[in-house]
Amino acid sequence: MYSKRKNLNNFIDHCFNELRGSFTQEQSFHIILGVSVIRWINMNSIYSLSNIGRSISVYEHCDMNILQSNLNKFEKEFYEFNGILTGLFGSALTHENESADEKIRRIFGFVSDIDFISENDIRQFI
Repeated sequence: MYSKRKNLNNFIDHCFNELRGSFTQEQSFHIILGVSVIRWINMNSIYSLSNIGRSISVYEHCDMNILQSNLNKFEKEFYEFNGILTGLFGSALTHENESADEKIRRIFGFVSDIDFISENDIRQFI
């Protein structure tokens, strides 16, 4: 367990380093958390068929406006998430900086590469 936790801590540090320079530390934390929650949604049987649950890897290549739109649709479909995901991503998705968008896309790639075996694994990570 210690080794796994250490690897996840190293992963989180890697994500913070990736986002540094484009986002504040608080924004970076929210981005990492938001992407991780989307990964959990992808693994969850209740939400996996939703518009954001289909495949996390899609967001590695999409425009952030598409992600913003999908988050809004998801929160309308699943009221229990109302304001949560859009709140986590906040202003990170509403800028016109392609470099920052590319960093967010890389975070999606990093999170999709983590070998979570179960929903419980990702839940503990979050």
